[in-house]
Amino acid sequence: MNKILLLITLIIISYSANAQMDKNTWSLIPRVGVSMANMSGSDLTFSGSDGVIGASSRYRAGITAGAFLDWQAVSFMSISIGVMYSQQGTKYKDVAVLKNIDTEESKAYYTLYQGIEYDMEYVNIPLMLNFYLLKNFAIKIGMQLDIPFSTDYKVRSVTMEVDTRNDIKTYWDDYETESTDLQTTYKQVGFSLPVGISYEYENVIIDLGYNIGLTNMSKTITQRNQVFDLTVGYRIPFGNK
Repeated sequence: MNKILLLITLIIISYSANAQMDKNTWSLIPRVGVSMANMSGSDLTFSGSDGVIGASSRYRAGITAGAFLDWQAVSFMSISIGVMYSQQGTKYKDVAVLKNIDTEESKAYYTLYQGIEYDMEYVNIPLMLNFYLLKNFAIKIGMQLDIPFSTDYKVRSVTMEVDTRNDIKTYWDDYETESTDLQTTYKQVGFSLPVGISYEYENVIIDLGYNIGLTNMSKTITQRNQVFDLTVGYRIPFGNK
């Protein structure tokens, strides 16, 4: 981390002469976009008659929206604070767990789990330093407060019969849907390290960011957020001479 910060500092010093943004100006920047979220330490296991099956967490798509208040402190750096709504969590591939084999009928019976996901909703409050290497092009680093207000674990399951002679599958009954509220097992607040880059043209700002979770959000296991986001914003200057 120290090496990264040193490299960023050297780049800023080298290019700050080219970054001629209007200093001491204020603006409001509404933003909306998409996110790709995962949580480290979230792999699952399912037990069946033939052993334990693992399921690795995958990135889950969502939306993010909010606004930033930005102050151009000096020509090459601005400070911004924002409030963003973010859909986060993680998802998993479908898992078929063997329950029983009927050798006489050549049938195998599984429990099929589908739609497995942690469905999380957050309010994020980032405080960012935006360093302009060139005019309108910035690299960003800061600190972010993460507040989860919806934390659900969801899965649906069904019994699946497989004819082992021809692999024909038959599904019994309707899917059973399970949704578990995990709010009591999650911390009320966490922290992450947001980094990113942005480019601005005619007040339109394209921003690509990555939030590195610093806090174990779960009280029972080690889970840290990993979130990419791509947003489009529009700069609205105000109170400037």
